[in-house]
Amino acid sequence: MDSKWMNTPWNELHHAYGVASDIPKWLTNLRSPEADIRDDAWSELNACLEDRGTVYSATPHAVPHLLDILQDPQVQDRKKIVWLLRSLILGASDPPEFGDQVREKVTAALLLVQQLMLHDPDPEVRRDLHLILVHLPGCTAFALGVLHEALTQDPDAGVKASCLTATLELLLKENSKNIPEEAKKILNLLPHCHNSTEDAAVRLVSCFLTVRYVDRDFTVIPKMLEDFETACRPYEEEWVEQGPLDRLILQTLEEDPELAQVWFQVMIQNPSVWLREHAFRNMRRRVEGFRDVEGEACELVTAGLKDPEAQVRIWASSLACIMGPLAQPLKEVLWEALLDSEVRVRCYALMCLGQLDPEVRPHIVRFALSDHWEEMEAAVDTMERTGGLYPEIHDHFVRLLRLNDEELKARLSDIPLYHQSTHIRQPLIRGLGFTEEGLPEDVLRTLDPTLHLTALQVLKKTGTLTEARVDLLLEHLLDQPENLLRELQSLEFSTPTTLDALRNLMDHEWVVVQAHAAVLWWKWTGDAETAQPILLLFLSAALEETEWVWASNVLQILMLVMKTLHEMGALPANPVTWLKPPRVAKWFWHKHTLETLWEITHDAVWMKECLLAGLQVWCAHEEALQILGEIPDLSNFQHELRTLKNQKPRMVLWVPIWHEERLRKDLERLLA
Repeated sequence: MDSKWMNTPWNELHHAYGVASDIPKWLTNLRSPEADIRDDAWSELNACLEDRGTVYSATPHAVPHLLDILQDPQVQDRKKIVWLLRSLILGASDPPEFGDQVREKVTAALLLVQQLMLHDPDPEVRRDLHLILVHLPGCTAFALGVLHEALTQDPDAGVKASCLTATLELLLKENSKNIPEEAKKILNLLPHCHNSTEDAAVRLVSCFLTVRYVDRDFTVIPKMLEDFETACRPYEEEWVEQGPLDRLILQTLEEDPELAQVWFQVMIQNPSVWLREHAFRNMRRRVEGFRDVEGEACELVTAGLKDPEAQVRIWASSLACIMGPLAQPLKEVLWEALLDSEVRVRCYALMCLGQLDPEVRPHIVRFALSDHWEEMEAAVDTMERTGGLYPEIHDHFVRLLRLNDEELKARLSDIPLYHQSTHIRQPLIRGLGFTEEGLPEDVLRTLDPTLHLTALQVLKKTGTLTEARVDLLLEHLLDQPENLLRELQSLEFSTPTTLDALRNLMDHEWVVVQAHAAVLWWKWTGDAETAQPILLLFLSAALEETEWVWASNVLQILMLVMKTLHEMGALPANPVTWLKPPRVAKWFWHKHTLETLWEITHDAVWMKECLLAGLQVWCAHEEALQILGEIPDLSNFQHELRTLKNQKPRMVLWVPIWHEERLRKDLERLLA
């Protein structure tokens, strides 16, 4: 083991899984000639130095050693070290200084990164080093200078493609009409890069940079699409859903609606089936982000639903299905799609029409009574989206549930090969939730235990849940404590069996389960003496480990615990005195948090401080900045947050626009 690594006090530092005393071992093993040892070392370091976007006290100390290993040409698989460094640069922490220290240490080694990018003997290392350059804050001019130099001297086409990709990414981050001088030098090289290579990726990114920043000539898009398929299709053939270049191009299109509209229009008219499918997959990602693409998406779907290729029609109908009310102009073409020869197109069309047209109800019943399993499942999914009662299906679904597995599989067609008996029966049980009678007793008693949670939900929904039925289902649900507690929470009664279950769950190994069980115990028994210590212990743990509280399920339990302690009169002082805004900023993305903390504190000044701290952490995003401008109380902070966004272009969490709109409404209500 390298003695210089031992100068670091690893025993006093921590990583994701505890004390960092094992870091020197993994760093040493990165130099091993044996691939298995290197892979294990890389996997361990990747997991413990950065875990789901969080870095730790040991992480900054490991960075210089990783850079030292990176510059040793004898070490194999060095590109993995580049990817690890990129993850560490992007990592955040609570408190934030560890992430800042990582970026400072890499920034201090910029000359080393430049040397490696220009002169390293391994082209794979030179190709990937741009991943470090583009993510260092405040280094745009230096990065563009290095990229320009590499473009002019490196003969490797992969390096050229990486340099152009990095340039595009940097310009998108700058989001400015004033192009930096260093970038202009690269833009001047674009004609040469495009004409002097046979590499599709180089030509593609050259064209994107040209169309985006130099010449808005959209007539080149058909040729660009040929290069796009050549460059991006191999990722999907290797079962990678979306390659890095594909992601960057989608980001470029999101920033340039005019280019996106022409791009997708040309794409769906292309003779390549792969490109036409890809248009709908990318549009689906845009619509899922709730971009303002109503007209664009409707035009695409109309063309896609008439495509001769079934796979294209499937993607088009799935896009319509997630558009919700935006799909209103598509009603006519969706009615036609109900008669499509492809079953999945028919199913997506039904689910979409269920939200748009009440006249589709007879077709929901028709699909539910179908012998096609996928049509039956789609009908149940549509019922869940639209609500209502469907008494016509009750007897048919009950008859199917009474069949044994062989008889059921013989009766229904189009069952996916990987579906087991429980998968086949689940939509039938869910469907009975839309009837008045619900689940018959004989069917309930013969259900597989894995279906008991679904059965419990149906019985609650139909108002047919009795104490005896709760006890019957409860026995097999104790191995799903989180799901069980969530369902029990809405019950208005308890039984001796449920109280016994809660008593056991208050001793569960996970503190979140203990706390949720204690809340229900107090609700049903009024026994604060038993519940209160558990709730206070959970509250203390949550305040010390704010990272795991960020998860929505844990955050909801935390708010439930705080509300319960408040009702008990056992909440430690006023939360305003011990919940400091920077510490709890990440909690404020959830509506339930806003409502609960407002109910407990009624302190508008403190709420505003927390909201602003939260916005600075995760909402310094162009759409969020626009929303801030619409709120009188917060409009003064718009310029400050835009400055912050430019300084820290990587956001800790990307929040969909519908979250931001919901937040805006809650802010308006709370800060009025």
